[in-house]
Amino acid sequence: MRFLDIRGNEVAKVGITWAMVALISIGYAIGWSAVHSMLVKRMGVEYLPYTYIGISLLGMVGSTVYLSLADAIRRDRLLILFCVATGATLMVARLLVTARPEGEAGVTLPLLIFFAAVFFAQGVGNAVLGTQIWTIINDLFRPSQGRRIYPILGTAGTIGGIAGGASIHALANLLGTANLVVVWALCIFALIPLTWVLRARFGAELRGQRPGEAHAEVGNKRLSEGWKFFRSSKMAMTLGFVAVMFWVVGSVADFQYTRIMNETFPSEDKLAGYYGIYMMAINISGLLVQLFFSSYLIRHIGVARGLLALPATVLAGFALISVWFSFWPGLIMRYSWDMIGMTIQGNSYQLALNAIPADLRARVRGFIEGVLNPLGGVLGGVVIIVLHHAFDSTAGRGWSDPITLAGTLLATMWIVVVWSSHRHYLQLVAENLKSADKRTAMDAIDCLEEHGNERAIELLKEVSTSPDTEKRVAALRVWGNLGGASAFAALTSACADPEVQVRLEALRAMSHASARHPLPAEARSALEYLLESDPDAAVRAAAFQALLPIRLPEQASEFALRWLAHPMPEIRTYIVEAVGKSDLNVRALLIPHLEDQDFAVRAAAVQALWRYEDVRSSARSVLSGMLVATQASPSPSHAAVLIACHRVGECPPFTVLEPLLASPDPIARVLAGALILQEFTDPEVRKHALDTVFMVLADPDLAERLRRELLPHIPDFHENAADAIINAVNSLPADQRARVSTVLADWYGVLQVRLQTEQN
Repeated sequence: MRFLDIRGNEVAKVGITWAMVALISIGYAIGWSAVHSMLVKRMGVEYLPYTYIGISLLGMVGSTVYLSLADAIRRDRLLILFCVATGATLMVARLLVTARPEGEAGVTLPLLIFFAAVFFAQGVGNAVLGTQIWTIINDLFRPSQGRRIYPILGTAGTIGGIAGGASIHALANLLGTANLVVVWALCIFALIPLTWVLRARFGAELRGQRPGEAHAEVGNKRLSEGWKFFRSSKMAMTLGFVAVMFWVVGSVADFQYTRIMNETFPSEDKLAGYYGIYMMAINISGLLVQLFFSSYLIRHIGVARGLLALPATVLAGFALISVWFSFWPGLIMRYSWDMIGMTIQGNSYQLALNAIPADLRARVRGFIEGVLNPLGGVLGGVVIIVLHHAFDSTAGRGWSDPITLAGTLLATMWIVVVWSSHRHYLQLVAENLKSADKRTAMDAIDCLEEHGNERAIELLKEVSTSPDTEKRVAALRVWGNLGGASAFAALTSACADPEVQVRLEALRAMSHASARHPLPAEARSALEYLLESDPDAAVRAAAFQALLPIRLPEQASEFALRWLAHPMPEIRTYIVEAVGKSDLNVRALLIPHLEDQDFAVRAAAVQALWRYEDVRSSARSVLSGMLVATQASPSPSHAAVLIACHRVGECPPFTVLEPLLASPDPIARVLAGALILQEFTDPEVRKHALDTVFMVLADPDLAERLRRELLPHIPDFHENAADAIINAVNSLPADQRARVSTVLADWYGVLQVRLQTEQN
């Protein structure tokens, strides 16, 4: 998945959420096209304009319902509730009409009830589903991940729209237009099993109220708190303004575009053919931009400046059609609006919401997308009606056209307000850096990845000297993504940090930055010093890994051989791991270490060589031999061998694992128990394994050691083992459950660190 810049542990999250966004788009493209056609053909085109305002007003109702429940009900349960209600409403509505039109267009009571039900399902239900899915996405991905992942997820809507649109004609002929509403409902129902899977795999990362928590807040209080924050936050108000202007200015631009195309294509068939070609072209080109350019642009433009792209684009479009009110200027205006809107604007908006405190994010998002977006739709419709009816008979061309002039003024106002939000964005981020909520503070640090922004650099420097180790580590990751002189200076300084975790992260970040920027002499000197003299073996190995790519190929092999022969086994172990991740001749360098005298070094060599088919049989034999030898070997070797089993996915026989449940090493006992839970189904065997695991995790004297030596390996646990452990926690006695939960509380953090530190 490197082609799409998706890291290993992100694949499942991206796959599930991508499918959810795609299903929403497919269902809407099919169902709403059917409803639109039925409205025009069965009731008459004169009713069409009023549906826009009606849908917008119903959207406000839906957002009010959502806001009253946001953060009161667990995210997954709330999404399922809306899916059931929306899908059921669409299914019932379908029973009120025939599959195909019968007779002349006209208004009947069943038809009115049908459209009322469908519009209610869209405005109150379906319109909020997208908000809920993106709120879950915000929970699952940190802002630093979002810069890579959001453009990829954005392709789901594009591909879903293409797939849905391409299937409409065939489905309508096969099933009848009204039955496409059933297809829409089925797409919504399909979100439910995906939500179950998401909850089972990543439930600990979803926010919202958990089972057993007291409902301390009533719906009105949640609404009032969300509204209070919105009024007090200039950034939240700016995002609300952007949402309104998107619809108002977009409506004016679309009206002018439609006027131009209506004049260009006098025939209905030709106009419909043009629209079909345009929709295919914009979706395909939008998909290519999302895949190859959008992530790069967002990283280098920044969130605040990214929000300026769309109003600047449409302002240029209005200027163009004021001079040439013809096909090509109109096409350029509309194409650039759609392209920027589905790439830079959409991704910048989603990332900007990460500046909202985590505990208020769902409420603010719900208010903006559920209340202000529909309000923008209403205002856009009103503006069009007023301008069209008041000036249609006198409208000229160029700047004498009041509609073009109104669009220009509105776009200019949009730019002015968003320009001021650049300061508001970083002000809110600075406030969040001091938040007591860990997720909010960590998200704020990630938001500082703003290339060329001096204020963001200042804040990042402040965080880099924070007394909080976790904040310093998070800041170093951002420095590694930014690169440049300031980044290398901060990373070099962090190489002298007293905390091992900070020095390790500084080295990883420096490796990442040096892949794109030359390594300064001061940074190289710091790396060489750590390699030769740091008291921690992991730090010395990380320094080795950072220095390896900057050496010539012939020098790199000699450099690796020197350190692979180091007399300290712990250092050899880490160097073996580093060489296994390099571009060197891994086989030639590491095969001799399958016979190393030290268990941990041999285990590391097995892991590094496992990916090579021609060596795997030898590596498997070495691993099997080490497993047999564990009964007679010192207990520290037990964990090393079992870690290798977890990482390569090789589960030993039960006869080998059972004695290790009694290993003197508590880390080895947990690792052996996890392997048993991964593969074996016998209830007594699993109970014994769980009892052993929980006995270790609940030991208060082992808490620090578990965090240091066990938690880094939890991401390697098979999902069967992880699920068994998490699901069994609730069955423990209260005191034991509390101690185990304290240890597992850092599970999510460990997963995030693994994602952040994986090599590209």
